Formats: sequence, C-alpha cells, structure tokens
Amino acid sequence: MALVGTHTRRQPRRNRPLEEVLLEQKSRKPLKVGKVKVKGAVLYGLLGVVTLSLLAFANGYQERITCKEVSISLIEGNDNAFLDVDAVKDLIGLDGEREIIGAKMNEIGLAELEANLEQNAFIKQAEVYKSLNGILYVEVGMREPIARIVNANGGSMYLDEVGYKFPTSYLHAANVPLVRPDVDEPLTPADSMTCEMEEAMPVLKFIQSDPFWQAQISEVRIKENGELMLYPEVGDIYIEFGRGIRVSEKFDNLKMFYHKVVKELGWTKYKGVSVKYRGQVVAKKRKRRR
Repeated sequence: MALVGTHTRRQPRRNRPLEEVLLEQKSRKPLKVGKVKVKGAVLYGLLGVVTLSLLAFANGYQERITCKEVSISLIEGNDNAFLDVDAVKDLIGLDGEREIIGAKMNEIGLAELEANLEQNAFIKQAEVYKSLNGILYVEVGMREPIARIVNANGGSMYLDEVGYKFPTSYLHAANVPLVRPDVDEPLTPADSMTCEMEEAMPVLKFIQSDPFWQAQISEVRIKENGELMLYPEVGDIYIEFGRGIRVSEKFDNLKMFYHKVVKELGWTKYKGVSVKYRGQVVAKKRKRRR
C-alpha cells in the first residue's frame, strides 16, 4: 500500500507596503476589556451572594437545631493525665449533660466555656466548637510538668516549662525530678517564682529536654545561695552543679565523666563529682574502710 500525500508549494513572502500594514492595524477590532471586567465583577458578586446565603442558612439552621451530644477530647502529653472526662464535664457545668444537651446550638457560649476551662490550673489551653449536626466539641490541652517542688513544710506543686506552678493531682503522679529548695517556694501566685527557683529553671528545662538526663537525675536541691546539687537515680552520690549558668557545657562534661569513668568503675568509688568550675570535672573518692 502506498502512502498518498499532498505537498503545497509555499508562496514566496512579499514585502507589504507600510501604509497597508498601518491600515490593517487600524481596522482591527479592539479587545473588549470593559466587558471582561464587568463579567468578573458580576461573578464575584454572585459568589458573595451565595456565601451570604449559605451563612444565613447556617445561622437559621443553628437556631432550630439543638445540642444532642458533647464530645470531649483530652490532649495529653507523655506524662500529664491530671484530669479525666468527668472532671472536664464538671468544669463546663454539664452536670450529667443536662444543662447543655437539648439547648439550641446558637445559644451555647463558646468563649464562656473556654474561659471556664482555662481557669483550671491543670489546663493550658481549651478549644470549644460546634458542628451543624448538633455535636459540641471540647478539646482540652493540659500543662506538662518539668519538675515537682517539695518544700520543707511538706507543701508540693508542679512546675511547667514557662515557670507556671500548679497543684498535684490525685489521678496521676508525673515522673519528673523532685526539687527541694532550701527556701520554700510559695504556691501562689502561680506565675511568679523566687529568685532561687528562677536560677534553677535553665537546668530543669535541660534535664526535661534530654532523655539521658531524664533517666539519670531524680532530685535537685536548691541551696540558699542559688547553687544547685543534683542527685542521680542510682547510687549514693551528689553532683555539685553550681549556679544555673553554662548549663549545656556542664552537662556535656558530666556526660563525658559518666561514659569514661562511671561506666568503667561505677558510682560506688565516688561520693561526689563537681562541674561547678569552668572546664573542670572534679571527682571526690570515698575513703577506704579499714
């Protein structure tokens, strides 16, 4: 089978006179920019009308719909289950869900519910929102402690990463270092600290951020002069840390001592170690028993 095709000889291009080109350009119809703009404006106007109609429909629908369910979510971290669902119900005044269940959705004050929740010391942030199918959603995020303060008078409280103090809970005990200050730390006001506790904050934050030191340090003592003593989870030994400065450097030196010395000989040969001074790790051996 043969392929059949056609070939058209291209005519040579002729140079047109300038007058002819100018006359052709003048005779072309201009673009109807005005109509395009008008069509765009009409389209945006229609979208606005549709949006307003949908909002009006939603508002009208919410005026008729009632709350049929309350969904509570507790956003917990690794170690902060200080509240349960029943406690949250009490905080927003549900009382067995009789006060909100059955109420019109547009009459439920979301900002008021959030404010009531955030007044609780355990709650860092709360969000309350509703859906068109009659469900009220309550999401609660709780504070995460970095330490538990134990005063000499027996008072106890938690401390979070921003220095906010809040009480202990009968529902849960967080696995965080105990902090024993020589100067008692008052529970109130919750958002203020003594100078000695402020001195310790960088150290407590560092311990909480490092899984290795989380597992190693069980107790921190704050002396009256603001210097810190650390006590490991294992072994009868103290760590003289000094002031809460050069924190990362001191922990790096301490970790080097741990890997090079403690792993080989154990803590039992030493009664203490000091990283108080710059660039030094001073280990103090126990006296041999005769």
